[in-house]
Amino acid sequence: DATLDQLLRRHGNIKGKIEHVCKLLHPAGINDFVANDPQLNNAISKDYPSLRIGKLAEDFQINLFWPRNRILHLGYAKYGKDDANRCFNRAAIGLWILEKLDWEKRQNLKGPENRTTDR
Repeated sequence: DATLDQLLRRHGNIKGKIEHVCKLLHPAGINDFVANDPQLNNAISKDYPSLRIGKLAEDFQINLFWPRNRILHLGYAKYGKDDANRCFNRAAIGLWILEKLDWEKRQNLKGPENRTTDR
């Protein structure tokens, strides 16, 4: 954990951290992965107007982490229930992306004879 923490600290902002972690799992990066995954591509295109394929790490930083930082570090308390729901949903799709990236990476490490189609 301490080693990972040190490695991630090299990337000054959350955008850099997201991009770095995603490239470890999928060398072409988060945008390529989502653009080529029909489920994720459709969900983001249809249900997440604040997230743009091609700028996902930046959009997560601006639309999820900046509001979080505003609350945590500045004590901003004027967000409402709808804001909280939008952030929760953005976090959920972000975790889904990471889960699918991780699953794909593990499948690629297994070799063709041991791969499964179950997610």
